[in-house]
Amino acid sequence: MEHKNRENKGETPGHLILFGMQNCGKTSLGRLLAERLELPFLDLEDLIEGVHDSSRSYSCQQIHDQYGAEYFKQCETAAAKLLPLPGCTGKRFIITLGDETPENREAMKYIQPLGELIYIREDPDLLLSKIKTKGFPPELRMENPEEIFFSQFTEREQIYRSYAHKTVFIQGKPLEKAVILLEQTALHSFLVSGEMTGVINEERKIER
Repeated sequence: MEHKNRENKGETPGHLILFGMQNCGKTSLGRLLAERLELPFLDLEDLIEGVHDSSRSYSCQQIHDQYGAEYFKQCETAAAKLLPLPGCTGKRFIITLGDETPENREAMKYIQPLGELIYIREDPDLLLSKIKTKGFPPELRMENPEEIFFSQFTEREQIYRSYAHKTVFIQGKPLEKAVILLEQTALHSFLVSGEMTGVINEERKIER
């Protein structure tokens, strides 16, 4: 692969970019983290929906299903090109990606330089349990969906790890506990990059 996994040494200060498998809770965790750190939050999927048609309400799933995977990737790449958003220069964002975004190399060319990429890693058995509860998505509605899911997980995890500066293992923790792990990772990144000023009050302590 062209991209390379590397430890963050302070060379990529900027936005915190969260990604992981569907149902790992990345969007909810991103919103909570942004709230705790008093930073703006941005979900790439919201931009994708706007790129497709800002005058009508289309979900990413609807765009993917109605117009196909290739068109969806084009919208995703166009959305990635919008980052950082006009008028937001100098502001640090918490950004969440779609579960398939790291598979879109063209989009990742624009996303990767923007900051620190954090892989939110959930246990695959727990993910499968959540999927079964909510109902299998179209790509798993076929014979042996469990086998297909675990194959998909293995393939994506390899890609995720190739991009991730850090991995946060949430292991079925409730959101309020998982976000603390994520916050600790975020604050460590701020310390390494030397950009703590204005991000967090000096008197504020991480919960133990």
